[in-house]
Amino acid sequence: MSMNKTFKKLSVLILFLVWVNHSFAQTNPNSQTTTYTNATLASQDAFRKAIYLERRLELALECDRWFDIIRTGQLATAMPLMPSFRSIYPVPQLEIDNVNDKTDWQNDGY
Repeated sequence: MSMNKTFKKLSVLILFLVWVNHSFAQTNPNSQTTTYTNATLASQDAFRKAIYLERRLELALECDRWFDIIRTGQLATAMPLMPSFRSIYPVPQLEIDNVNDKTDWQNDGY
């Protein structure tokens, strides 16, 4: 990825976080808000954690949290008691029956 595309994506994400700060402060004036600055988002890891936290708060009751956890590879930290093979579904038996070579068609753990 070129530096220009990376910069554009980073600037869009920073604008997104500024908007989140502003909208959250307006809707919850008495709550303790997290203000993101250049100092708090100095590293890539801190920036990602801030985005994960905002998405976690935003998607909590919208049934999108599961897909976020799987897509970002956070299953082991978000749900430590869940076996890793549960992150994908089993292949339906009807689909396995439709192929000639039935070996290695089922996902691990099923």
